[in-house]
Amino acid sequence: MAEFSILVVPKDRNFVPEPDAVEAAAELMESFYPDRQHGVDEEDSETPKLFTARDGWETLKCPECGESVERWDLDEDDDGETWWTLFEVQLEDSDDPVAEVVEMPCCGAEVKAGDLDLGDGAAFARFVLTIRDPGDNPALTPEQEDELGRVLGCEVVGIVEVRS
Repeated sequence: MAEFSILVVPKDRNFVPEPDAVEAAAELMESFYPDRQHGVDEEDSETPKLFTARDGWETLKCPECGESVERWDLDEDDDGETWWTLFEVQLEDSDDPVAEVVEMPCCGAEVKAGDLDLGDGAAFARFVLTIRDPGDNPALTPEQEDELGRVLGCEVVGIVEVRS
């Protein structure tokens, strides 16, 4: 059975809110999910990291050719890996994932990961709020995103993480 989490990250990948704002946003987020199994966790880092919807992240767009790279359409190499899997590992292991250069499977262009159009399923950020097992409705409404953004002092995006 799939497990869900909701991640809230600033649209500005370098924004880190003040501690009082983080506490207020965590309380607000918890109020959205009264049937949750866990409280809200907060994480921040010195450089932006890649946060994804995991199994729910299926598409990104190449900044060079404009083609969509579809996760489930990629061929496996001899080790059973796909470009997508290797890409995620490369960024996870990096000290500065935004600056990592990746060779695109669509056109062979070498681009910085920070220039990719990650779509709705991923974002680079230095700060994230996460709530695991939020209950029956694992999503944020646009109004809830706006409320969290006001409390944090920035525009935010919600990502629904799926773990199969």
